[in-house]
Amino acid sequence: MWKPAAASTAPLIRAGDTAAGVDWMGLEWSPWRSLDARPSHEGIAVYRLRHPGTTELLYIGETLLLGQRVKSHARTFGGIGHVEISYVKLATDVSKATLLEFENDLIACHYELTGRAPTHQFSNWNARAAPLAHPTAGGSAA
Repeated sequence: MWKPAAASTAPLIRAGDTAAGVDWMGLEWSPWRSLDARPSHEGIAVYRLRHPGTTELLYIGETLLLGQRVKSHARTFGGIGHVEISYVKLATDVSKATLLEFENDLIACHYELTGRAPTHQFSNWNARAAPLAHPTAGGSAA
């Protein structure tokens, strides 16, 4: 379990890193698993979403209650095909400000690696009215 207060929230970007890597930014990411599966950790975490087998991230987030956030994302991202999640458990005494700082550091690192934010990071859409398209379907965010 990583404790931001005990270390920098911006580990170095290493040559060859990908945002979908198992040790991206030197962190202990959980294995990728279906967004529909209940996470083994329910508490404070930062997380990332992707389509299976890709290195392109759809979204990077933070939460105080991972289990509830996963349920919410399963509904929101349900229209774009199968989505996977990977997360880093954080200490229970992490402040919301530190959690938000950590999320922003991950988004910035993704930008540094790819030249853009995760595909749906800043999408403002209503999943019921205009679901996101799966990349193999040739669509894009509404």
